[in-house]
Amino acid sequence: MHNWGDTVITSHMPRKSNLQSALNELLNFKSICHSPNGWTNGELGLMWMKKDFDPTTKDKATGTTQVLLMDGHSSHYTYELLDYAQKNNITILGYPPHCMHVLQGLDVICFAKMKTEFHQEIRAFEELTHCTMTKCDFTGVFS
Repeated sequence: MHNWGDTVITSHMPRKSNLQSALNELLNFKSICHSPNGWTNGELGLMWMKKDFDPTTKDKATGTTQVLLMDGHSSHYTYELLDYAQKNNITILGYPPHCMHVLQGLDVICFAKMKTEFHQEIRAFEELTHCTMTKCDFTGVFS
């Protein structure tokens, strides 16, 4: 499962016993996407750009160019996505290949703490339930 701000992309459906709980958790997100393999693709990337990124940042940009930093995944560089970005005053900057782990400051500064906290939540969940966390449990544990 991938979580981009207000969007979730998932490849699976929850177990029947967890279905209501999972649906309630997913309803907290503004948009939910599904792809057969659970990974993003060009279509989902464009949809995220149109439904989530642009509307969320456009007002804050107050007419100035919006800048979006992305890795080199092919879904970020489709013609349709780049065309939409250009027409909507969004500049996309890509990290050089094999450098993202070094250059992406959020991973080093902000998300390192989040990763530590998330691992603590996983341990607490597994101690409480005596079960290993699965994809179906992700949104509940992460939230």
